[in-house]
Amino acid sequence: MKSEIYFVNMDGNIYFKVEDGVVYSRDRKTDVSPNKLSDFLAIAKELEFKTGKL
Repeated sequence: MKSEIYFVNMDGNIYFKVEDGVVYSRDRKTDVSPNKLSDFLAIAKELEFKTGKL
């Protein structure tokens, strides 16, 4: 079971966990695909929000 943690800082950190191809936020499964999360993080970075992978 591979797990990766990503974050975006928008007035506080928001964390996302990707585990076995499923994206979780606040320990809840979302309908967001890992590809869409990647797109979201790229857009947030272009808008000069801090993003990253832990």
